[in-house]
Amino acid sequence: MASKFKALVFDLGGVLLDWDRHGVTALFPNQFLTIMNTTTWHSLDRGNITLKDACKDFGLLLGADPSVVETALDQAQLSLRPNIPLVQTIRDIKAAQPELKIYVMSNISREHYEMVQSLDLPWSMFDKAFASGAEGMRKPDLCFFQHVIKESGVLPSEMIMIDDTDENICAARSQGMHAILVDKSLPSVGGLLRNLLQDPLQRADVFLKANAGNHDCIVEGPQEIILKDNFAQLMIWELTGDEDVVYLKWPDGRVHGINASKKGHVNGHANGLPNGHKTDQSNGHIDPTASTTSDIKNGLWNYF
Repeated sequence: MASKFKALVFDLGGVLLDWDRHGVTALFPNQFLTIMNTTTWHSLDRGNITLKDACKDFGLLLGADPSVVETALDQAQLSLRPNIPLVQTIRDIKAAQPELKIYVMSNISREHYEMVQSLDLPWSMFDKAFASGAEGMRKPDLCFFQHVIKESGVLPSEMIMIDDTDENICAARSQGMHAILVDKSLPSVGGLLRNLLQDPLQRADVFLKANAGNHDCIVEGPQEIILKDNFAQLMIWELTGDEDVVYLKWPDGRVHGINASKKGHVNGHANGLPNGHKTDQSNGHIDPTASTTSDIKNGLWNYF
């Protein structure tokens, strides 16, 4: 199943890059938020004012020396670290879909954009980076989204925007883009992107085969309890029709399954029986040399 999406558009801070709020010590958190909500900050984002001139305005607003404000902004940039799992997902998706276009669209001053380019992001993989300070526009300006759509040459309905700000998500959707809000309620951006871009059935099949014999039931709690039960295995077999991905323990103690034959441990017993012995079908006695080669169908008679 081919995906309809032809382009991904990533934000930097809060998406591709994580920053440590505790790394900014020159200003208090409320002071930092104050300057981010000013027209001067927006002008800095659009490249209409230099960083030094902006810090002068911020200093007047906060009653602080401009150099202190500039230090705080530098601290914020220096605390940025790549989101390694997401970066790896991008690499994997691009390898599987080389034709997919990947862009960066970020509110960032020209000075700070120069700083982040030294970070370990797959810059060569991006078709283009739209930095607000260089483009003269910032999110959520609709003209900025229209500019990116036009430059990409892709229909907005074929683009996915990944951002961590509500107003930017709303602006993207208003232009017809599919948009993903990155916040704490979203367990995995990478997983969601894979679901949107790759065939879920094919991915599930690969997962089942790669983890054959390890599809256990898990009871969640302070300590996870792994249950190796036949019921779940029979359900998986019924739904997939593939006996090679499950394991089963017969009433006579024999074990079928990759995990059991390799690791030799099911429900606390080696190969289903103490000391790793198997049952000899001919006499019903434990035979340490007997092999378990029968498939599931040949063993189901044990249950009826």
